[in-house]
Amino acid sequence: MSPDPRSREPAMTGRSTRSARWLRLASAAVSLGVSVLAAHPALAAPRLVRVPLEGGLTAQRLVDAGLDVIGVRGGACMLLVNPDDDARLASLGARPELVDADPGATAAARTRADRAAHPAPAGRRV
Repeated sequence: MSPDPRSREPAMTGRSTRSARWLRLASAAVSLGVSVLAAHPALAAPRLVRVPLEGGLTAQRLVDAGLDVIGVRGGACMLLVNPDDDARLASLGARPELVDADPGATAAARTRADRAAHPAPAGRRV
């Protein structure tokens, strides 16, 4: 197919055609990946919960069940849980108490506030 002599756009060479094809393919892959991530509940932001250690429930049982125990204090465990972990907690008889619905966002907000309160010192020549 020869280029149209009336067209104001430059004729595409073999290399630019391949580049355009790769760009379209990469764009499609990224948009597919984003839609998959948004649709999958296990990829949701984890929640921070407190689980009282009662009724024979131990930190080791929570770990053995594959849960992310991040701390143990005062007869309770702190866990990071995803929606997929709710069934495991129920099967263990655990009673999770929500501490923070999005600990990542909370930490980011705290960091932004801290940085705003303590601006970087002015640079100086050495």
